[in-house]
Amino acid sequence: MSPFYKNVLDALGTETILNDLLMSGELRKCFAAAPWAFAVVSGEIECDPRLLPEFGYRYAFKKPKDWVTTVSLSVQHCNDEPEYIYCDVPVLQAEWISEDAAWTPEFTNYVHAYFASRVASVLASKAASLQTKLSPTAGSAAKVQVQSPMQRSGGFRGDGGGGARLIG
Repeated sequence: MSPFYKNVLDALGTETILNDLLMSGELRKCFAAAPWAFAVVSGEIECDPRLLPEFGYRYAFKKPKDWVTTVSLSVQHCNDEPEYIYCDVPVLQAEWISEDAAWTPEFTNYVHAYFASRVASVLASKAASLQTKLSPTAGSAAKVQVQSPMQRSGGFRGDGGGGARLIG
């Protein structure tokens, strides 16, 4: 990348924008966007006896840290919460999307496109804000009025010389 483009990207704060997006969980949204076959993990989860289950269920399970979204569970009647699963069996068979999976080229391309669109959205918002700050306001002494050549010359004159007349 040329130094010019690097300076422009630095001035726009794109690295900061990307870091903010990563820290806010945007990558997990990419994993949750589709049932990516490469990221599906299966496992047996045992209940955690230290956890008190919700009313109506006998057992509580803490989801592994890499768990993004549930693909399937071995029981139909359960409560699948963001960090816990509650049900009436002591051992649970589960499939989930794991954020620790090795990325495929297709997923890598999806992540690149997703983050490019998110960064572009933030930059467009910044540009609109900057444009608003820099544009002259009504009644301001510093207001600059741009005139077309027709406005500066007074437009077409209807002086009987056969010229057209500017209407309005």
